[in-house]
Amino acid sequence: MPGLSLPGQRPAPARGPGRSRLAAAWLLAGLCLLIAAPAVHGQTVQVLVSNIEPATIGSDIFKSISGSQMLLPFSTGSEPATLSSIDVKLDNTSSSAVAAPSISVVTGNATAGEENPGTAVATLSGPANVDAGEHTVNYTAPANTRLEASTTYYLLIGMASDIKVQIRDLNMLSSTSQSGWSISAFYQRADTTSAFESDTLFAMFRVNGMVIVDTTPPTVSSATVDGASLVITFDENLAAANLANSAFAVKKTPSGGSETTVSLSGTPSISGATVTLTLD
Repeated sequence: MPGLSLPGQRPAPARGPGRSRLAAAWLLAGLCLLIAAPAVHGQTVQVLVSNIEPATIGSDIFKSISGSQMLLPFSTGSEPATLSSIDVKLDNTSSSAVAAPSISVVTGNATAGEENPGTAVATLSGPANVDAGEHTVNYTAPANTRLEASTTYYLLIGMASDIKVQIRDLNMLSSTSQSGWSISAFYQRADTTSAFESDTLFAMFRVNGMVIVDTTPPTVSSATVDGASLVITFDENLAAANLANSAFAVKKTPSGGSETTVSLSGTPSISGATVTLTLD
């Protein structure tokens, strides 16, 4: 096996008698083309998931939270996000303003019969009062509230006199919702200590924030030659991509010789954190 190095490294010494002239340093270039960065979503607040729109789908109902708590589940997509705020459809059934309910974000395994609402992630800030009638009420999250990828979270809505949460018998997500995000049927309990009970209806709310863009490229950890295979290992898993040999430049410098380009055959392959090239 020839000696091996990455850019900036010295070639590994050849082993055994008569091997010194065969020692070679493999220099890899063009690896930046391997970096499969996530799609750029832009660093502006956007709708992450919502079932508030379209407003004409299904039958709208209102569920009272006077003396009760609700858990509104939503699940994130394949990328983490920063939570900015949520909007929830509330109805104040009195003739004057009343105290707004508290809302926090929790995570955990909420199931029917569960008494613990979950682990607190963030307490949201909302208005002190809700005016009479129906409103879409905004609650803001603390700065840098992070939602992990592929995770189910819950909006825990506290008790509030004369306040109802608008719900719907059909769950159709807004077209502005991000891929992989979803909203599930809510849970409710009659007080703050009894078990939550599941429902088949869907509370109407919207989650706003920013998908986190991974701007740190993977770096090469090691490279090895095994016969005609050059295996390059990175420090993190790589996204799937259709690669061509033209994306790489592999060169060798035999001991005492000049640098030459090594031709490649076949098709590069990605598996986890490794890329394999076939040397001619």
